[in-house]
Amino acid sequence: MFEEVPKGFEAHLKQSLAPLPKYLIIDMTLVNGIDTSAADIFDEIIQLCHSRNCQVFLSGLTKRLRKTLELGGVKKGIRTKFYIDMEAALCDAEDRLLESELNVKQMENRRAKAREKSHDGGLRYALQQIDCQHNLGVENKLSGLEKYTEVVKLDEKDNLFDNAEDRGLFFIEHGMINLNQNMSNTTQRSMKNGFSLNTTSLGHLQARARPSEKRFAEDVRHFRVARLKPGFVIGTLEHTPYLYNSGDYIAEIPCRLHWLTQSRLRDLEGDNPELALELFKMMSYLNLRLISSTIDQLATLHQIMSASAPTQPVSRGVAAGINSSYKTMTGHLC
Repeated sequence: MFEEVPKGFEAHLKQSLAPLPKYLIIDMTLVNGIDTSAADIFDEIIQLCHSRNCQVFLSGLTKRLRKTLELGGVKKGIRTKFYIDMEAALCDAEDRLLESELNVKQMENRRAKAREKSHDGGLRYALQQIDCQHNLGVENKLSGLEKYTEVVKLDEKDNLFDNAEDRGLFFIEHGMINLNQNMSNTTQRSMKNGFSLNTTSLGHLQARARPSEKRFAEDVRHFRVARLKPGFVIGTLEHTPYLYNSGDYIAEIPCRLHWLTQSRLRDLEGDNPELALELFKMMSYLNLRLISSTIDQLATLHQIMSASAPTQPVSRGVAAGINSSYKTMTGHLC
């Protein structure tokens, strides 16, 4: 992971090497026990990573494993972080990278300040962002929705659906919203209420952990499914029958959205069927993109799960080749 290219060889490389890793995540969920010699090895790994400005995240530790690691010198601190599961570690690493490398939150805060001073139609701007991401040309076709929508403002940490009984569609003008799921529950199909929560799932019972041991963090676990910004429409799935509960939408920074309630949507169908048809066409396309992306992710997940575990970390050269191939396949979108 940390190999360096000898001086003078950079010009002969077909593609630039992948950057040095900033975070190393080690999942300990399936580990039942370790001895002090293994704990010493972990301490050496952490020291190596720290010398290369890389933090180590350990996930899925039981209290007994954590105690053994602490005896070997592995303690929670600046160099090392402990997380309840892999998803929590990945989310934190992603947040840190986005903030340190791209300044995503800072950029969205600047956008929010600019939009608050603007006097043009906020919905039209939200539609422009959809066009930028999906090239649908909906700005002019759906501009007539403005008189059917109302503005919704969220403060940081607000839940979008706390008081929204008539959900409908939400067009994001500015801000960032995290879609979180409770890992302690799965979904099961119900003939009356669509998908309902199943509190007897394997995740709720913590089937992979020993019954006599509990993870050091809280029992209720959440993971972020997606981060939504301008260009997304919240509610395209909720509007579909039997797909109502997709998680909690929590504002990461102050947000402003434009809300088209289901009752107003029914009014739109009667007042302007052509506009309603254009809206449903856009929703269908966005849902299709979501399904296509999910299928691609499932294929990747299947390859990962079915492949044999590597005996050593992927080198920077191999990682650069994978990234280059991915850019070629996706048309240089990443």
